Amino acid sequence: MIFFKIILPSIICTLIIVTTQISIEYYPISFGLVLGLINWKNYKLNAYLGLFSTIIISFVCFFLAYISFPLLSTILKPLFGEDLSSFISIEIAAFVIGPLLVFFSYSYIFNYPKKSIMTRNIILGAVIVLVFVSTLFFHLPDSKIIIFLKDIKLGHYTIWQIVMALGIQLIIYQKEIFFRLKSL
Repeated sequence: MIFFKIILPSIICTLIIVTTQISIEYYPISFGLVLGLINWKNYKLNAYLGLFSTIIISFVCFFLAYISFPLLSTILKPLFGEDLSSFISIEIAAFVIGPLLVFFSYSYIFNYPKKSIMTRNIILGAVIVLVFVSTLFFHLPDSKIIIFLKDIKLGHYTIWQIVMALGIQLIIYQKEIFFRLKSL
């Protein structure tokens, strides 16, 4: 049952994106809604306020990451040139700043430990996976794996939702996971 609770948001987020073909501007809404509804009993606040906050914070984090891209690009352009600064800026904005903002912000909405080593490792692991996957999409766009993922509509922003939903669920349920592993 715990395994199902952990992977369900990733599956639902993927299905929403793949089946509806919604535009990227709506990804934060679907992401926040899915995580908010599935974690209905894990809020620090009232559940309705928590759900609303989850959606709003998802959108705000998306917006902040989105507007940090041109700012970073402008700052990095003299150091790295046009192309490399754009690549680095996208990597940092979408796959480092965005996830860190989401993890940090959701810690105030959901009941999960902010300062545990497990939480920090999950966050670090999620960011590393996201940067790695997005780098593959940018540097190996014609590889068989990337072509396959694109054919089944799994772009790097869809994978972003899968990894982030999985990371948030692992953080929320880390005590239960640790307890079950300890009892084995």
